[in-house]
Amino acid sequence: MKTTLPIVLLFALTVWAADPPNLDTFKGCGLDGVASSACGKKLDRLKNRYAPASGINPQITIAAILAPGDDTTRWKTSDAAEITGYVASVEPGGFEESCNCKRADLQDIHINVVGDPKDAGKGPRTLIVEITPREQFLHKQWTLAWAQQNLTHKWVRFTGWMLFDAMHSAESDHTKAKPQQCGSIKVHEIWRATAWEIHPVTDLQVLPKKP
Repeated sequence: MKTTLPIVLLFALTVWAADPPNLDTFKGCGLDGVASSACGKKLDRLKNRYAPASGINPQITIAAILAPGDDTTRWKTSDAAEITGYVASVEPGGFEESCNCKRADLQDIHINVVGDPKDAGKGPRTLIVEITPREQFLHKQWTLAWAQQNLTHKWVRFTGWMLFDAMHSAESDHTKAKPQQCGSIKVHEIWRATAWEIHPVTDLQVLPKKP
């Protein structure tokens, strides 16, 4: 009996990893969230993906993402990516995001990543990656407190899905010259390099030093 339980648990975890549970509706919030516009619903469905990222595009690196220029079509939302960057800060996501049904108990973990520690705090050199509520459920240790303690000021390898968050295109350095592409956010500052994000993060690895 002492060996049976670990074997059963290992089998269950293996099945979970290969075939994630159905989280199309998570705590009463569907993949569409509560978006009203067509572009908002499309974005919310992409943000709420939870299948493990597969088919990594090797051309996607943090340097390639941060390279200047209009990057609206630089990548595809079907691209999976694996990038290594320096975590400048970790913050709670907004509590009124439509993808999370505008609920305070469903919040992303918002991670600001740069390619060089000296760029920490510089918006136009920052890439945003997000850990969603569904991914927090699938990876129990991925809480906001854990991420702030274990990821901040560390080199981290992030794996996940590419997402062009058109809600923030006018707030992004690469697309600031173009009209806002979805939604009606009033731009106060350019606080990010690009509207491209890794969102959701489906795996991560803290590295002992700069790669």
